[in-house]
Amino acid sequence: MNHVDQERLEAHAKGLPLQTRRKLPALIDASVDAMTAFGGANDTAREAHTAYIDSRLRFINRWNVEEAQAPTGEPIFTYVPARRNEVPEFRFESEREGVIEKWQVWQRRKRARDKADVVRAGNEYLQDILGWLRDNPGPFKSAAMPPAKLGKGQTHHQAVEDIRERLIRIDEKVAATEYAPTPAEDLIARAHAAVDDLAHRGKVHIYTNNRDGSPVNLSGSGRLTGVTGILPETLVWLLADEIKASVSAKIREVASKDAISDFDRAAELSALAADKLALERLEEAHILAAAEIGQIIHRRREANPRAILELEA
Repeated sequence: MNHVDQERLEAHAKGLPLQTRRKLPALIDASVDAMTAFGGANDTAREAHTAYIDSRLRFINRWNVEEAQAPTGEPIFTYVPARRNEVPEFRFESEREGVIEKWQVWQRRKRARDKADVVRAGNEYLQDILGWLRDNPGPFKSAAMPPAKLGKGQTHHQAVEDIRERLIRIDEKVAATEYAPTPAEDLIARAHAAVDDLAHRGKVHIYTNNRDGSPVNLSGSGRLTGVTGILPETLVWLLADEIKASVSAKIREVASKDAISDFDRAAELSALAADKLALERLEEAHILAAAEIGQIIHRRREANPRAILELEA
């Protein structure tokens, strides 16, 4: 984030309600801690990997061995004698165990890094939150959070999973509504308007004072004036009523029973958006309630910033 964006963010943050101004620094601190922890875990995992590779190469170069891999990924080294009945020196087994031990250290540190990465990824939402706040000057008003009630035997994790399944279903309804077909009459009205526009551009002009050429401009009044012959726009002007009738019949033939008007579509999308925000507020309430008892539930990156920041829509 550049200097200008940072100043805008800080200016907008000053307009947040007190409750949100107290919450936001804690979210930022958690994100910074997660990034720092992942960076450290990644460094130690990389160092362990380098140590394993170095010891493995030294071991292979020192001894005549065949290398394989166990189902767990652990390396298997088998001594190959140069002469019949030759036995490896006592140092072989000791060095082999040292290499495997370094492999095991690398695996442990990889697992620690992967766990840290999960926490880091769980805090990625914050950059989107800050970007949203930078671009939205407010005014902001604090929103009341719903109670995080649990069913019998239910945990906050289970409650959040249930909410997220419901959010998926809402998103599916939103997609279906956005791409819902348009009613036949609306399509016909727009089609007729398109025909009228073409007909207007193709209207033939009669020049009563023309004594030399044709008194009729069959090129219409479209952009291609002066072209010999009748333009498509002029044909539309001549046959406008027939074209409208044919187009109307075709539209009614293919019209869908599931069509909704622009007004109803907008109303449905608005209602779905309100339902989704209410669910996201409940999701945030359960995340906060879980945190109070030491349980971590990662926020979704696509979560509504107003739900996380506890702001009115």
